[in-house]
Amino acid sequence: GRSVLEGLGWKERLLRTQQGLARPDALLALRRSLCLLLCNIWQEQQHPHADQVFRGLQMLNGESLLLQASLCRSTGHLESASVSILQAIALEKPNPFHGKAVIEKAKLMWAMDKKTQAISELKAFDTPQGRAERRASGGTSSDTSNALLQLANWSSVTGHENAVQLVELYRRVTKLSPQWEKGYFHHAKYLDEVMHDAKERQRPNSEAQQSFAAGRAPAERCYLEYLPTVIKMYRESLKYGTRFLFQSLPRMMTLWYTFGFECASSQLHRRVAKNTVATVSRDITAHMKEARSSVPPHVWLAVLPQLISQILHPDRNVQAITKAIILRTLVAFPQQVMWALAAVLKSNIQNRRGVAREIIRSASKQKTLRAATRDGLHRFESFVDQLKKLCNYDVGNCLLYTSPSPRD
Repeated sequence: GRSVLEGLGWKERLLRTQQGLARPDALLALRRSLCLLLCNIWQEQQHPHADQVFRGLQMLNGESLLLQASLCRSTGHLESASVSILQAIALEKPNPFHGKAVIEKAKLMWAMDKKTQAISELKAFDTPQGRAERRASGGTSSDTSNALLQLANWSSVTGHENAVQLVELYRRVTKLSPQWEKGYFHHAKYLDEVMHDAKERQRPNSEAQQSFAAGRAPAERCYLEYLPTVIKMYRESLKYGTRFLFQSLPRMMTLWYTFGFECASSQLHRRVAKNTVATVSRDITAHMKEARSSVPPHVWLAVLPQLISQILHPDRNVQAITKAIILRTLVAFPQQVMWALAAVLKSNIQNRRGVAREIIRSASKQKTLRAATRDGLHRFESFVDQLKKLCNYDVGNCLLYTSPSPRD
């Protein structure tokens, strides 16, 4: 029964329907009706696999209810969403959708501007009783991760938890789901905001810094000490997916390059202790070396212009890692990266030309390259020279006429 329903391509049908509630709701209602009909048929039969099929059909029914609840909530039909959630919670035990239904219920409360109740619902999710209920119903660790992440995000907005408790929540999320990019991204995003606020407070002669000093509060953690963890979390997010690629990668690169510039120009030493700068620099270098090898090569294509613009970065460690990232990406995607390096090969700055040639030479020595690709790397600079000559070729008085129709 379940295999027949899955073979009808429900996900593809939903993706192809018009935006709104009417069309998807009709599809989901049909799916639930078919599930219930097949459940009744299989319950009446004395088949040896009847229980297994019944559970599979119940799973499909639960999926449909949660999809409908999410759809109704996103389109503003909150009462309909509430009915679907209650039906999902009331499914026959063991109910593996109980945890997801509780999270959806919390999201509905948040949408109804019942923020305190929504947060209380998620906190109850993580109590010993809540954990026991999920174990009994066959819930997964991903349900717990989703609930804790939602709790952390909402608490950071409402102020229900302090900074230490929030960081601990995010750490639990990444520990429970170590390959979930969303957990790492939101952890990085929160710490990034904390770092920015701390930097503003610690800015010399700022109003925040003066009021902080006037209160005679104990010295807080230096804003720079957050930076290695922020970069590490962004790196882990990129390592396990590309959903947040255009948020994580540009931000990680900006933080890294800005820190490198400040270190090279000795700007940080005027505001931060030297041993703190040295420790942070060492940690960031280690994280970016790991990113060079662990982040998939196709991810770096999104910031290839930024990478190439920094091949002469004033900080030696940053420059070396940047060249290594470009080299790895060039070996994986020679066609794309070679064209990006074409302009650098003919740069007016000798050092930039030298670095580009060095990267291409190093790539041509890689044993994983095919012979044709290696030969193309060797000939690429001369090919660019020929293209320049072609662009500057004087055609004289030779004029080419074109017409939309052939001449008589």
